[in-house]
Amino acid sequence: METDTAAGTRETAKVDNNGELVRLWLDALAISSKEEENWRKRAQEVVDLYRQSSHNGESSNKKFNILHSNIETIIPALYNSTPVPDVRRRFNDPDKVAKQVADIQERCLSYSVDAYDFDHVMKVTVKDSELVGRGTARVRYKPYLDQEENVAYQEVTCEHVAWKHYRRGPANEYGDLPWEAFELFLTREELDKLSPKLSAKVTLDVSVQKTGLEKNDGRNVPEVFKRARVWEIWDKERRKVLFIAESYKDQPIREEDDPLELEGFFCTPRPIYSIQTADSLIPVVPYDIYKAQAEELERISERIIVLTEAVKAKALYDARMTEMDRLEQAEDTDHISIENPQIFADGSKLTDHIMFYPIEIIVGALEKCFEAREQIKQTIYEITGISDILRGQTQASETATAQNIKQQWGSLRIQSKQAEIQRFARDLFRLKAELFASKFEPQVLQMMTGIQITPEVIQLLRNDKMRGYRVDIESDSTIRADLTRNQQNMTQFLQGTAQFAQAMGPIVMTFKELTPAVMEVYSAFARNFKLGKQAEDALDAVATQAAQYAQQQLQQGPTPEQKAEVAKLQQQAKEHQDTMALEAKKHQDEMQFKTQQHQDEMALKVQQHNDETALRAQELQQGAQIENQKIAAQDIQQQREHQVKREEIGTNADIQREQIRTSAANENRKQTHEETKSAAETEGKQNEIAVAAAALDKVGKTLEKVAEKLSSPKKTKIIRDKSGTAIGAETSH
Repeated sequence: METDTAAGTRETAKVDNNGELVRLWLDALAISSKEEENWRKRAQEVVDLYRQSSHNGESSNKKFNILHSNIETIIPALYNSTPVPDVRRRFNDPDKVAKQVADIQERCLSYSVDAYDFDHVMKVTVKDSELVGRGTARVRYKPYLDQEENVAYQEVTCEHVAWKHYRRGPANEYGDLPWEAFELFLTREELDKLSPKLSAKVTLDVSVQKTGLEKNDGRNVPEVFKRARVWEIWDKERRKVLFIAESYKDQPIREEDDPLELEGFFCTPRPIYSIQTADSLIPVVPYDIYKAQAEELERISERIIVLTEAVKAKALYDARMTEMDRLEQAEDTDHISIENPQIFADGSKLTDHIMFYPIEIIVGALEKCFEAREQIKQTIYEITGISDILRGQTQASETATAQNIKQQWGSLRIQSKQAEIQRFARDLFRLKAELFASKFEPQVLQMMTGIQITPEVIQLLRNDKMRGYRVDIESDSTIRADLTRNQQNMTQFLQGTAQFAQAMGPIVMTFKELTPAVMEVYSAFARNFKLGKQAEDALDAVATQAAQYAQQQLQQGPTPEQKAEVAKLQQQAKEHQDTMALEAKKHQDEMQFKTQQHQDEMALKVQQHNDETALRAQELQQGAQIENQKIAAQDIQQQREHQVKREEIGTNADIQREQIRTSAANENRKQTHEETKSAAETEGKQNEIAVAAAALDKVGKTLEKVAEKLSSPKKTKIIRDKSGTAIGAETSH
């Protein structure tokens, strides 16, 4: 953006006369128009597309106007509820004057919103922002004088500013704008009111035609259809407002010194931009973001129309079937005679003489086109952020939780736009409130609000800085869905209040001097909920009354009834303490008795266990001795039997191996028995078990020696005679 132009140097240029001033301003306006020329041209095309008509009134032939559908869907999602002004003390301090000022401004704003169609101003402004990329509105102050030229009545309204009639100075941020201008088309009567002296010198250079406002082309147009193009320029640097007509360049037709005396000078809040970057104030048409997809959607729709026209029931039939024309025109239950029945003599049927035009391929292509169109639509919805929940296309099988999640995420991308629109409404309220405070007469304010206006209130109203420090102006949500959330919030507050009263009620009844503290705690709890100004004022009043009541009670002292009640409560508390002490002593004695009883039972069980263990160990020892004797006797008997067998068998090696296996088996049996007995003896006393184990160990060693002797190999010597013949055998260990 070039700034070394008349628009950028007008503030520093030396103007010798009014004609030069007008020329400089017209140059600045021309440069501003040139800067946004491409956007303004594109915006007009998009508006025509939305209206399904051209600028000259001719209807367009769009087959699928996705732009119109999207705009009509997203506008209600962005703005669907009239904002309500919310003016209150900034820090909720006990400031009566600030409270009166807040009440006055809130009532004035509430009345002004209802006095004219504020909703219409907001809706068309929001539509401009979504349709062409920028929407703005302005405030107007209108005083009404009586016959004596005194102020009889005053009002402040908002007006929508058409996007094509707004110009601005060079800047990258709205706060840096040096000037802004509004294009007006005034009649002769309006020019007379604006400047009675110069009105006749201004030429009505614009004609009102069916197609809009156009330059006169030399035709003789009645003056009733003529207008003068006048620029209303708000110069922030000099804090002046100039009215300049393009058809009269000798001087401004009117010049005013800061007519509204607003802190920010301009009569407009920061405009609503649908798409904005930090490096430029030139708007972007939102439709251009998905223009390619919209054009593709249009081509698919045109192809669907063509294919649909081609899907017709057409057929060829045998020329000899002259009855076909009558058959096509036949009604229900009509019967047609056949003039040439011989054509069916060969056994053919009617369908054999008729050939229908094949439309299956066309129907298949048509189905593919419908699928492609749905895919393109979904792509556009993803680009624009329009979710299926906003279009009411949720499935019946989805749960309420699933639909809520889809709604939250579906609207996530437009929440920033909703906040921007709420900011715009708040800024309009602040501009209007500033005019109420600085321009309105006390009697008018009192008539509008019904509040007595005191000098202290007027002093605070007229002081912009002090008023801003002590009073805050906001607006509630412009989205109806937020109202439902507020109702849920109120329900939670009432539930919490019931629980708080149940918990704190007995304390307040017993100790009334704690009422102010309890109310302060409750007020802190209530501030966590957005209850509204009236509820918060009521809470403040209740807290104040509670503090006053408690102070009065402290000053007056307790009454006899209160003293009696306190004494009664103290006696009840003492009796309760005594009862609790007796219960505690009784419980302690019971615990001591149970503890001693448990200890005695444990000692008896230990003694019984020790006696049983000793008896068991003695029985095990005796059993082990008897078992050892039996084993020893069995060993002697087995040795005798083995000796007999050895004598009978002689030197048979097999008998020897059998004896070895038997001895080993006996040894294993004895060892297993000893291990079992040893494990059982561990339950007795340690010393007795040790003695029994030693005895068993000795027996085991003896058995091992016997087994070793029995298992030692025997030597057999063959006795032969001199001829070498075996005559006997001799065995030895």
